[in-house]
Amino acid sequence: MRLHYHLLLAVSLSMAACATEVEGEDDERNLDESEIILHNKLRTEEIVLNSLTGTSTAIATLIANPLATATFDPDAGALPVELNDPNARAFMKYLVECALTPNDSISYTAYNDVTYYFRGLHGFCPAWASGAPDQACREIVTACILTRNNAEGKEVKLSVRGKTLSGASLALGSTVLAKSTSSTGSTIASFRSCLLTQNGAARNCGFTAAQSLVGTCYPGLKVTLTCAGGSSAIAARVCNTPSGCDHGSADNLAEGTACGVGTPPLSFTCGADGAFAAMVGPVTSGQAASGSFSSAVGGTFPASENQVFTIEEGSFYGDLFAAGGHNSSISRTVDAAGVVTTSYPPGSYDAFLDSWACHDAGWTDADAYMSDRLCASVNINGVAANMCAAASLGVCAGPIAPVCATGDTVPVGDGDNGGCRDIDDVVRPRALTVRLHDPCDLVPAGHDAACERNVIIR
Repeated sequence: MRLHYHLLLAVSLSMAACATEVEGEDDERNLDESEIILHNKLRTEEIVLNSLTGTSTAIATLIANPLATATFDPDAGALPVELNDPNARAFMKYLVECALTPNDSISYTAYNDVTYYFRGLHGFCPAWASGAPDQACREIVTACILTRNNAEGKEVKLSVRGKTLSGASLALGSTVLAKSTSSTGSTIASFRSCLLTQNGAARNCGFTAAQSLVGTCYPGLKVTLTCAGGSSAIAARVCNTPSGCDHGSADNLAEGTACGVGTPPLSFTCGADGAFAAMVGPVTSGQAASGSFSSAVGGTFPASENQVFTIEEGSFYGDLFAAGGHNSSISRTVDAAGVVTTSYPPGSYDAFLDSWACHDAGWTDADAYMSDRLCASVNINGVAANMCAAASLGVCAGPIAPVCATGDTVPVGDGDNGGCRDIDDVVRPRALTVRLHDPCDLVPAGHDAACERNVIIR
């Protein structure tokens, strides 16, 4: 049941930017073999409170026009001021990435003469670049945006399963790149260029993200990496997570020069994570790394997307852009001077009325987990609210009252739920299903109880 509130607060804030915003470091564009390994760093607050989706009028205008520079032109665009709102720009980044392809880009010059750029990435709805999106387009973009949401905005790598608009299954990668960015989205120091030439593996710069892959192993067992035939010497480091690490990090399991004539094998004890990043770089920074690892004794290397992302989280679907689907008690607008006005009632409620999720049966306390995943506490000038970007309807697949008709649609093994229903029992065919590496990846600090599972690996 949805609750309705009538007490509103209008808040006016002047927002100013201080630098040109370009595509974030968190994207790792053209590096992942599979385009469905996403980084989610979109804060829930930026979904539920932004001027692009902050009123029914703004949403109607957004979906009636191309997702293109002309639509946001400050002088003649249909939405000339909405991107003056920093929350709208954050939402726009992920909207464009989900909908458009890497060949599509949008620019916007804000009220303070700062120019912002947004570039496509995943291409779920490429037609939006030149015209209004149909419902199928809107729904798959909605699913993509919801998968990339988390309350705290920390960057986490996750695997998304589902189908394209044409019905083709999203391909799974045979390898997974080591995550080269931190939880804040900044590049890990060891993957940055060295300012001065450095030799050997005991350095915090000069490793090559595009050649650093993830493997899996059993905690406590010895693993030895095997070099590919013909490899020259490389600097190598093994980290106790699928993410890269620095020289002095507690996650650094082993490092050294490997694969060259006379170099010893690189061995390590598998860490508690059960997955490892094998970082690779040139022995001398600034040169090309001409060697690589091809396999591992005592572990699996390189590991596939299915082997790294083993925890099913749930599925996401609906239409954030549906006519009449915006909670009318919430409003966020911005003017030509960059002044943002926000109004909302205190309490707990859904920001969108056609936005849904279901959860995997493995969560011990699914309600707590999904609340952490989909909802955020907002407090502007002392008015507190708990706003949710989607409503969780129950377990996705299982023997008792499943939300989705099929727990793993054809082809079997990719782990996407199909035939997922909304609250009115209508099947929504554009659901996307998320798999995680660690069950606590998306849970806020201090909420570890919410990510406990009955079954950790399916």
